[in-house]
Amino acid sequence: TPTPVQATVTRAQLEAQIVKLSSYETTVGKSGEYAEARAENVRLGTEKFNHLVIKAGESVSFNKVAGKRSNPANGYQQALEIAYGNYVLGTGGGICQVSSTLYNAVVNAGLTVNKRTPHAIPSSYVDKGLDATVSDDRYDFVFTNNTGADIYIETEFVKVKNYWTSRFIIYGRPDPNGYTYKLDSQVVETIPLPDPTYEKDKDGAYVIYDDET
Repeated sequence: TPTPVQATVTRAQLEAQIVKLSSYETTVGKSGEYAEARAENVRLGTEKFNHLVIKAGESVSFNKVAGKRSNPANGYQQALEIAYGNYVLGTGGGICQVSSTLYNAVVNAGLTVNKRTPHAIPSSYVDKGLDATVSDDRYDFVFTNNTGADIYIETEFVKVKNYWTSRFIIYGRPDPNGYTYKLDSQVVETIPLPDPTYEKDKDGAYVIYDDET
């Protein structure tokens, strides 16, 4: 005859240990040159992070998870992207919208940001200062799970009122102190771009030095 054994934890107790730490979404533009290719790149990059489990203390490299955009096997298309202070055509254009959406979700979840670089010019999909640029060999966005427990990322690429939306949701244990986090964008000062300076190199040619050099 079986003997009933009382569970050591209840469903309610387990559910209380896993909560939504943060959610952040950005809208994908539907007009302009290469808009469809850009939307496809955002969709592909967003889905790369779906169902990602990050162990306690583990660090995540955006570039490793998203894959090299320059590798044709990863499926990224040619679209406009920000590089050297201008919009240029590049493979994987739009991937920075994915990294910026994830960046905001990560900060709002209270996770540790190890490496993050803003664009040279403001991005249209987030407020000033809330972006995170990435590239295959130059820039990466890296963060660490500092919660002391596993976290889980769920992503969505859905249509909302005729616009595609990239959404990141992070689940994990609630903050033991009950803290919540949210990035705030404020323009404190606008500094004009200085005039470039010209210096001769060893061959006698002039080299231009500006904010991107």
